[in-house]
Amino acid sequence: MTKFNKFASIKGGVAVGTKRGHVLTKVREEKKTKKNAKQKSHFFAFFLWRLQRKPAVRAKSRKGAKTKAHQNVKQIVREVCGFAPYEKRVIELLRTELDKRALRFAKKRLGSHQRAKRKREEMSGVLRAQRAKASAVAK
Repeated sequence: MTKFNKFASIKGGVAVGTKRGHVLTKVREEKKTKKNAKQKSHFFAFFLWRLQRKPAVRAKSRKGAKTKAHQNVKQIVREVCGFAPYEKRVIELLRTELDKRALRFAKKRLGSHQRAKRKREEMSGVLRAQRAKASAVAK
């Protein structure tokens, strides 16, 4: 009787010892017959079909995608809360045409260049909308 027989009833296997590892069931080999050959040719045809078809969209590539519901929520929050103090400062810097300074400031506050560029574009879009609204009222 070996030292690890008491672990034989454990479903996942043993972590230590000579019998360690994940418990597997052995795959039995099939005898070569015409039926098996036909199944294998079907498998290869299926495999070729899988190679030719377009893969489905993975969840990770959809992650962070803007949905209509998410956009509505963001819009309502923006209306209720307004802009953060750093966003107001970015807008002021953009008004005085200090785009590079606005980018540097946003980068310092947000932590990365990509986020800063996105925020600068968002704030310049807000500024454009304000100007368009002001020009519409003036007419």
